[in-house]
Amino acid sequence: MKFLTILFVFMFMFMELVTVSVSYAEDKKEAIKYSEECKDKNAKSCYKLGLMYASGDGVKQDESKAKEFYKKACDGGSSEGCVSLEMLNSANKVFNLLGI
Repeated sequence: MKFLTILFVFMFMFMELVTVSVSYAEDKKEAIKYSEECKDKNAKSCYKLGLMYASGDGVKQDESKAKEFYKKACDGGSSEGCVSLEMLNSANKVFNLLGI
């Protein structure tokens, strides 16, 4: 019985690892797609790429790149990009005031 329990736990852990790997690979493909579309001045893709950099989905988490793509989205007419950029800048101002 103990063996079956241990086997089940390892199987579950392996399945979870495979799921995370597949999800990351799909996110990375999306990041490449959004990057190409953003170069073509697609504001929605710039915004989505900013979200990915902010959260680290499919790319290495990078706040400065998130801001860069939010700004491109905002400049391209995306209200979501403008709001996200302002929220990120406001959060940084609060953190600086609090010394965090």
